Amino acid sequence: MERNPLDPYTTCAWNLLNLPVLSGSLFRYIRRDISGMMVPWVYMGMCFSTFCWHNEDHYTYSINYNHIGDTKTWYGVPSSDALGTQIL
Repeated sequence: MERNPLDPYTTCAWNLLNLPVLSGSLFRYIRRDISGMMVPWVYMGMCFSTFCWHNEDHYTYSINYNHIGDTKTWYGVPSSDALGTQIL
């Protein structure tokens, strides 16, 4: 916002860089720069691409938007099964 204060996109709520500073956002209480939470990431996928199984950052929820292409398939593991399984 400091760089382009007159550009309406810099203050738009749909600008993902503004999520941490929106008035109703719980991110405002995070005082550290946590990559992937405080700054959005963009992932590019292609046919047969995969993404590592993981717990979300600090066990928070995630927001994903599929811009174009076929639907995305999500798999979930119950939290009761998440501990004790380790892939080396």
